Amino acid sequence: MKRYLAITGLLGLALAGFVAMATLATSAPAEIEDKRAEAEQVLAQIQELDGRLGLAIENHNGAALKLADIDERLDATGERLDIARKSGRVAQQRLAERIRALYMSDGATSLEVMLGASSVEELMDRLSTVRRVSDQDTDLVEMARAARQETRQREQKLDGAHDNQELVVSQRDQRRSEIEAMLEQREQLAASIEGELADLVAAEAVRQEQLKQEAERRLAVQREEEAQRAERQAAQPVQTDGSS
Repeated sequence: MKRYLAITGLLGLALAGFVAMATLATSAPAEIEDKRAEAEQVLAQIQELDGRLGLAIENHNGAALKLADIDERLDATGERLDIARKSGRVAQQRLAERIRALYMSDGATSLEVMLGASSVEELMDRLSTVRRVSDQDTDLVEMARAARQETRQREQKLDGAHDNQELVVSQRDQRRSEIEAMLEQREQLAASIEGELADLVAAEAVRQEQLKQEAERRLAVQREEEAQRAERQAAQPVQTDGSS
């Protein structure tokens, strides 16, 4: 943006110089006035486009920062999803090991474990313990599965937000490029007008100098004629009333 501000500043100074040169002429032609008006119009367009470009750059940068933030959140969510998957596998493995440890001891079958109880109360206690431990580990498995599902849903939501934000960044980048192209075109036109205006002012200066020299020549001729007429009048004899 600074580059465009510098360009418009220099162009403004150049145009001001040409305008000052044009006003020195006693009667600037309409062509110069039209060209000066065209230059001022293009300069106003450049200033307007420069402001729009600055805003477009800010909007693009803001969208790019938001996209980068979504990328970071996606990375973090992916890591959490990996952890949730590993936790689920660990919980399932632990549940399987505990059930196997409860029902099998030294190669004994589950029937032998139950038959090994010395009383109905002991049998009920063993079954209650199996159910309690199984329920605890099952809860851990379900919690891990729920966490994995929630994280996966968050990842899918972020994927959608990422795609939408990429589109926003692309659109704003395209808009910025369009404004830059228009600004470059206006700058080229301004440079062309600058050269044309300089040529017109120089040509007008030459014309004014020629008119000045012609006027001075005519004035000199007029003064010479008046001087000669005065000399002739002075050379004529003076007539008196007493002459015969």
